[in-house]
Order: sequence, then C-alpha cells, then structure tokens
Amino acid sequence: MSSLQPLNRLIWLSLLFVGLRFSALAQTQTGPPKTLIQRHLQEKAISWKLQASDIRDTRIRDAYTSNHNGVTHVYLNQRYRGIDIYNAISGFHLLPSGKLAYATNGFYYGIQYLVNTHTPVINPVQAINFAAASFLLPNRQPLVQIESTDPEIRVYESAGLSNSPIIVRQVYQPVVRGEKTSLRLAWDLAIDFVETSDYYSFRVDAVTGEILEKHNWTQSCNLDHLHDYRSVDNCAEESITNPNFSPQEAPFADQESYRVFPLPLESPNEGERQLLINPADRTASPQGWHDTNGQSGPEYNITRGNNVHAFADTDGSDKSKGDEPNGGPDLLFDFPFFPDKEPITYQQAAVTQLFYASNYMHDIAYQYGFNEAAGNFQQNNYGKGGVGNDFVSAHAQDGSGTNNANFTTPPDGSSGRIQMYLWETENGKLLDILEPAPLRDKLETGTAAFGKQIDTLALEGYIVEAFDNSPDSDKACGLIANAAEVKGKIAMVNRGLCYFEDKARNVEAAGAIALIICNFEENIVGMADVPEVTDPKIPV
Repeated sequence: MSSLQPLNRLIWLSLLFVGLRFSALAQTQTGPPKTLIQRHLQEKAISWKLQASDIRDTRIRDAYTSNHNGVTHVYLNQRYRGIDIYNAISGFHLLPSGKLAYATNGFYYGIQYLVNTHTPVINPVQAINFAAASFLLPNRQPLVQIESTDPEIRVYESAGLSNSPIIVRQVYQPVVRGEKTSLRLAWDLAIDFVETSDYYSFRVDAVTGEILEKHNWTQSCNLDHLHDYRSVDNCAEESITNPNFSPQEAPFADQESYRVFPLPLESPNEGERQLLINPADRTASPQGWHDTNGQSGPEYNITRGNNVHAFADTDGSDKSKGDEPNGGPDLLFDFPFFPDKEPITYQQAAVTQLFYASNYMHDIAYQYGFNEAAGNFQQNNYGKGGVGNDFVSAHAQDGSGTNNANFTTPPDGSSGRIQMYLWETENGKLLDILEPAPLRDKLETGTAAFGKQIDTLALEGYIVEAFDNSPDSDKACGLIANAAEVKGKIAMVNRGLCYFEDKARNVEAAGAIALIICNFEENIVGMADVPEVTDPKIPV
C-alpha cells in the first residue's frame, strides 16, 4: 500500500481549485476608485438591458491587480436592500489606464419583482438544523453562538456537527422553475461535517427551511485499487504541469533539500527519487517553504511553512501528532522509501513527498495569477492583498478512507485541506462470503475506528438482517426486534438516521458477534467516534 500513488491526482486537484477559490465570499482589496467602476457599470447596464434599480445597490466583492500584465479585476455583487444576491456577480477588467478591457454580466433584471420577501421566518439556528437534517444527521450537541466582528454574519460552533465554525449570513438565492426565476431570501451557511471529509455550503430558504442549493467544497478523486493507475475514473487522466516553470535556485538564507519523486513524475512507477535542492520559487515563496514571518530564516524545521503544513494522519483525526519529518537546522529531508513494505515504514518519506508536491503546486499556480490578492493559500500574505492565515493542511496516509484523494477549499481566509489515503491491496478484501455458492466472493470493506480490529481477527458466522420496530427498521437505530435471530450471528443493517456506534451497540445488546453496515449512495453522513458514549466491543 502506498500513499505516494495519488500524486498525479494532487496535481489535477490543485490546479482545479485555482478556479474555484473565488466562488466563496472574498474580502475587498485595493482597486480603482468605486466611482470609476460605477461609471463603467452604468455604461454597460444599457447594453445589458438592466434597470436603474438593478444596479443601484452593489458592492465590490473582490478586486486585485495581476502582477504580470497590470490588469485590475473588479467583481461587483448585486444586492437588494443591502442583501447579496448569491453569485450575482459582474466582472470588470481594467487596463492600467483605467480603460475597460472586458466585462461580464451576472446581474439579474427586474430584481424588485423577483424577490419573495425581506423578512425571514426561520432563524440561523433553525437553518443550520435544517441543513444537518437534510443529511439525516442527528446533532447531539447544542449550537453555541460566538462573537462576530461583522454585523452581517453570525457564527456558531458545534463540536458534534462541524469541525469549523459555522458562519451564517442572509442572501437572496436565485431559483429557476421552468422559465420563471425568483430570488428567495435564504440563509447562506457551510458545515464542515465532523463525520466525513465533506465541507458543504448550503442555501436554506429563510421562510420554509427548504434546501435551495448545496455545494460540496471538497472534491474527491475515487479510484479502484485493482485498476492500473491510468485507468478511466472520475479524475483527469493526464498530468498537468507547467513545462515553462523552473524554480529559481538563487540562494535562500538557508538551503532546503528534499528527496522526492520530482514532478512531473506521477508515481514510483515512472522514475526514481532525487534529492532536490532549493526547489521553491523565489517569487511565489520568497523566503522558501519553511518561513512564516517574511524574515530571513525558517520558523520551522519540520514539514510546515507558509504555504503548507504536511503531517501523517493515520487515525483520521485531522490533527498533527507532533511526529512530522524534521530536517534539522540544515533543512535536509532525506528519508528512506520501502515500496515493498507497509506504509508505516516510509511514513517520513510520504509526508515529505506531500509537502514538496503541495508547495510546488502552490508555486506553479502563483505563476498563473493564483497569488495572495487572488485568494491563494498562505499563512502570511506579506502585505500583497488577500486574506491570510489559510495555509493548506496536507494529510499523508490519512486513515479516514482508502483509494482516494480529496481537496477541500473553503473561502479565502480559511485553510484548505488535502487528504491522501492509502491504497488497498487484495488483502484489503476482508469480507469473504462462503455460501450460498452463487454469492461466493471476497468483498471490499471498510473498517470502523471503534470495536475490535478486523484485520487481525478471524471470525466466521451466519449473516442475519437486524431490524427494529420503527418505520426505518432496516437502519436498526432502536431496540432490535429480532434479537433471537441475531444472537450469535453477524448482524447486517443499512446506514442512515443514527450514528454507526448506535447501530453497533444495538446489535451487540441483541447478542450479535459482529456487524456489517451496508453503505448505499445516499449522501448520508456517518462513522465517527461519538463523544461521551461507550464504544461497542464487537467488530464492525
């Protein structure tokens, strides 16, 4: 099993999100005077056939100047009564002289006739609960409101629901029904689900609680481990790199060295590792990859710096254990790689590879304009615009999944997250159906983070479907109704409605020796340790 194989997927994901970063709320940057933009808007409104009331209330959502050509990009958000219309954005691209070079229209016509109301019926807490309920997720801990410096947003925390604070604000959500478009007052919020890698952005109707729109900020790359690495899948097959990008090797205050598979190598199948010296680009990472304060000298000797913090996350906790590779005062990251051994034996090499690849992609994307003002991922933006404190958290050998890689890209100012999972081998097929003969097969399974560990456990028994007396009896979220049949057998239930631990404890109480949870494609959240409850003891 190797955590290095998804390298080409990381390249693809990194470049993909150059274009997606702006989709969330950004901060206004220094740009041309607003009066100049308003004049250009008024001139374009005629050809765009907009009414005066359609452009009366706008705000500059983002503005920055591209270093390579001096073009200033300004994005206006259309509003109604001071409330943003979600993604109603028009772009104005100005030459250094102030002349309008190009403009794009994302505004709606006749907005005063499209809005349904300006008074919400449900509050932000109810909106969050509606969003969570849409995933059939029980929230066991109350939402706690925390102080916000922005009067237009409210911020909540819930340790049992979201890893990150839940920011809520009012918007108008465009809704198209046939040929009719309406603007419905909604609560805009995002939940970084505790139990999965998903970070969903929601628009919840502020009158009815209906989920008007949801979008996953996490892009996953799923592959079958039995396929060749160039097989057809839901990710780009070709490697994407910049053939003209060559990091400048002008001396930094300290030399940085990494033994890695250098890009554009996609995997260990394509070449040998090399010791790269000072691979950072001076323009994109002016003080190298281990600086955070912009001064001479690194702040970290481990795989952490301004752009990326890479660490092993074998238990899927999303937290560093303090065991990052340490390059010492010479910043020499040269660790052995054993492709024929278990991943734990070359964990330092895997983390170093991820640190290198993530930083390299940061530097490549910088050349294309994905810089500080454009909302890139950096802890310190060195006074060049944008919002800082959002370096990428990169997790090698992540234990929360298999055969996958993903990249989560919340708004500018919030850290991105890369998760690189391990790849299963044939030995990962832990469920072996012995009879009846037509169904005889070894099936790929995932293992729970609680209960007895299955990989070292030999267990055999008959499978019995367990159910309770509720309308959703196959979920087994209540007292098991057929306990007599389940006792001494391997119970089987469907996911959904309650935590996996709840299901396991229910069948355990009925006498089951193990539990199989069937995973259907229902977009239902599940499978994480639940706080302050007793873990079941049977394998799951």
